[in-house]
Parts: sequence; C-alpha cells; structure tokens
Amino acid sequence: MPPAPRPAPAIVRWWCEPVSAFAGVPVPPADAPRIARLARDADRLRAVAGTVLLRRAVARTSGVRTADLRVSRSCRRCGSDRHGKPWFPDTGVHASVSHSGGFVAVAVATRPVGIDIEALAAHTAGEWELDEWVRVESVLKATGDGLAVDPRSVELMLDGDHRRVTAYGEGALDAVIVDLPTVAGAVGAVTALGTGPLVLRRGDLGDLDVAEDARG
Repeated sequence: MPPAPRPAPAIVRWWCEPVSAFAGVPVPPADAPRIARLARDADRLRAVAGTVLLRRAVARTSGVRTADLRVSRSCRRCGSDRHGKPWFPDTGVHASVSHSGGFVAVAVATRPVGIDIEALAAHTAGEWELDEWVRVESVLKATGDGLAVDPRSVELMLDGDHRRVTAYGEGALDAVIVDLPTVAGAVGAVTALGTGPLVLRRGDLGDLDVAEDARG
C-alpha cells in the first residue's frame, strides 16, 4: 500500500510593525465605536494599529477590497465583541492579531492561526519563560479559546524545527507551533491548527500601503 500523502504546507503570512507607524491613520468606520470605548490614548492607538494592519493584511491575502471586508469579533463563549477573535467571513482566510509594548503583529493563513508577540520591555508572563509563554499564547489564540483554557494545561513537544501540542485542557489538539524570526526587542510565535508543516513569510507594511492605494 502506498504511503498516505503528506499534508501540504500551510503558508502563514505575518507582519510585525511599530504601533507608532499608525499614528494619524483613519479608523475604519465599522471599528470606530469599539475603539472609542478605550479610555487611554495609547490603548486607542494600539487598537487602531491592530485593526488597520489586520484589515489590510487580510485584504492583501484574500483579494477582497479592504472596504468590503466584513469582520466579526464575537466571543464564541459569551458573545462579547470586546475580546473575541476576529473572523472574516467569505474570505477563505483566518487571521490573528497581537499587541505588546510598541509592537503590533498580524498573521494570516488558510487554516486557523494564532500569533503572539511580547516586547521584552513589557514582559508580564510571571513565572513563565517568555519564549514558552508566546508559544502557548499563540496556541490559545489559534483555537479562539484565549484564557478560557488554563495556559498551564497546554503542553508542547519539540518536533524538529517546530513544536506540537501534547496536551490541551482535558483533551488533545492538532497544531504546529513555530517561533518567529528575530524581531529586535521582542519575541513571538505562530500556531496553525492541523498537522501539516508551516511556511512563514514576513510581509512589509509598504507593500500593504501600495496594495491599498491600488484598490482605491
């Protein structure tokens, strides 16, 4: 019997940019009420950075115009739009966003994906080693469960140049975790659900700006 075909690699496109690059960028009207609820200027700027970068990255990957993107942020557990993972119906892609210190990061893929980045100066993972924390956090973001699942219940195993999940809550999870290449002043990781390998491709903010201008 011939061996079963190997799963095709999942291409994960990711961006990591300074939050300051989004100062003065207009807020998408659909996101304005959510961002306006934030009390601090710094929090609003981080939210704008994450929102704009996320929308442009999904538009570039899916081919859907930024203005035509529909996004849902409803939490799967409680329905709140304040902490749910962003979903983009009708695009065929999955996305994740992370903020820390002066950084914002986004990952986009064709299967459920999670990204976490932590600025070294803003490390708040307590007893966790920072590199281990970003891996676990990226898993929780990929599933959309967030901290509803105890991070201590997530166990990872090194498998070549990536990691896999050996325990998740009270069950199991097929997922592949890859550390992000070096980002000055921060560490990060990406998780994609499934068993196939990951290929990381870093994007450039300038390319997104060009694509946005071309769409009008």
